[in-house]
Amino acid sequence: MDVVEHPYRVPHIVPREGRPLPIHVERCLIVPHLHAMCSGTRMLTWPDLRDATRTRGPRDALRLRQRWFGSPFAAVEPLLPHEGVFLDLGCGFGVFAATLALGSRDREVLGVDVDAPKIARARAWYGHLPNLRFEVSDLDQDELPTVDAVVIYDVLHHLHDADALLERAARALRPGGALVVKENDVEPPWKHAVSTLVEHVAVGSGLTRSAPVRFRSRDAWTDAITRAGLVVANFVIKKVKNSTYNGTGGQG
Repeated sequence: MDVVEHPYRVPHIVPREGRPLPIHVERCLIVPHLHAMCSGTRMLTWPDLRDATRTRGPRDALRLRQRWFGSPFAAVEPLLPHEGVFLDLGCGFGVFAATLALGSRDREVLGVDVDAPKIARARAWYGHLPNLRFEVSDLDQDELPTVDAVVIYDVLHHLHDADALLERAARALRPGGALVVKENDVEPPWKHAVSTLVEHVAVGSGLTRSAPVRFRSRDAWTDAITRAGLVVANFVIKKVKNSTYNGTGGQG
């Protein structure tokens, strides 16, 4: 498998049969085992998620909208395998876990988070989906089940020991499994400053439980994942094409 340059400087993956598959991601997505990915299904849209979410009142609806349009969930979902057992670590309200479950009925998705109220909300929103469930779990302590894919989406910068979780996630993968890490980059500096401010506000308001927030560079995350024993491929794409996610947002 080779990486080739798109005319717009967007990396593509060329599988063995030679047909290019576009990689859509906003920023700093670290994806090992890309040969196992790209389901070929259509990209999930905002109406798909909105109609599947059982929100309760305008506050729930606003929170859902903020999560969807503030992060490139729809762009990341096609990068994961089309089937298998998935583990979403630090799933929060379960929006990306639901995106995975809605993206393919052949995925069995488990979302875990240390925040019991968020898990309760996730169950209220998505408990009706047959291939999705949620559990309260301490990411620093609890054992991880053996799975085909692990997702750590905007979580590692909140942890006391992110490297230890990466090592445990690598051990949890079956042979040929996939790990996706979505993290904010530290470049450009202004965006790093904005992301840091947003996270501090979220932690200070009690919305997010966190150790001292620590963002790292793309190279630093690559080194950490390599030390965990995985093969790393890096893709930085500054514009998402054919997606309902517009602009860089606060998560990119």
